[in-house]
Amino acid sequence: MKRLGAILAAAIVGLTGAAVVAPAANAAIYSSGVFSIPYSGDLYNVNASSGEIRKLTFAEWQSLGSPAPRPAPTEFKKYAWSPTIYAVTFFGDQRSEWVWAKVTYDQWQRAGFPAPSTAGWIEGTYFYKWATSPELFAIAPDGVYKKLTASEWAQAQVGTFNNRSNEGFFKYSWDNTIIRMTNIAGGSGYGINYNQWAAEAFPTPQVVGRVPGDTVYQNYRDPNIWYAGPAFNRILTAAEWRAMGSPAPQVRTPNRPTDSRNCDSFGGSWRAAQDTFEYWFPLYGDVYGLDGNRDGIACNALRG
Repeated sequence: MKRLGAILAAAIVGLTGAAVVAPAANAAIYSSGVFSIPYSGDLYNVNASSGEIRKLTFAEWQSLGSPAPRPAPTEFKKYAWSPTIYAVTFFGDQRSEWVWAKVTYDQWQRAGFPAPSTAGWIEGTYFYKWATSPELFAIAPDGVYKKLTASEWAQAQVGTFNNRSNEGFFKYSWDNTIIRMTNIAGGSGYGINYNQWAAEAFPTPQVVGRVPGDTVYQNYRDPNIWYAGPAFNRILTAAEWRAMGSPAPQVRTPNRPTDSRNCDSFGGSWRAAQDTFEYWFPLYGDVYGLDGNRDGIACNALRG
């Protein structure tokens, strides 16, 4: 089985250019004993029978009789798209039996500056997919984001990814704003700039005319049509409104006023009194009592 695994690993390297992380053919990794990590000097005790792999304190090492440690089989890896070097120490042929660490410069120097090979998978990498595109992404343990190619995903050999089914990125068909949706079903999100989009590794946004939870509206007695969504709240041009399908705007009406006014409240201006009367009358009637004789004319005494 180990020979077959080595053949398959070599085949994938030839096809993709990245090495599959796998333990070298070394019988020591399947045996019991105390092992030393080359880049740190940490000691591990391995029990091949029980499968226990345990990092030792100095006192624990002494309690075992201070045995001379054997060098633990260790390889140095990095992603082609990230500068960070990692070390992986093999205490068995299962991933659960490998010890990974992000290597500092001093640790790399201690190990003799070994040239890292390119890995398809490094422990601690987060693989995921947004709801708004079929693309797959990875976040390396050092925080570097990467949009994966089909080849890079095949190299990872993890099989599964986190499906972020209620998150993603939209772009309006009538506006260039890219929207990071944090809750698609709930209509929550925010507009992002180019640098923020780049930081996410340029996920392809889904082009839409509308997004869940948005509103097209008009304010009472205002001819302008407004759009309120997760990215902005602004007046639409006629072309933008048509591009989103010419939706009927919701009319937003003001609440009934609660202040007190009379004909003396308008500084002697009949026009101001009449405008106030005409604004409120269709909604709530003569709320200020400006039309005493109910002829549709406010504050007749101000007309002169």
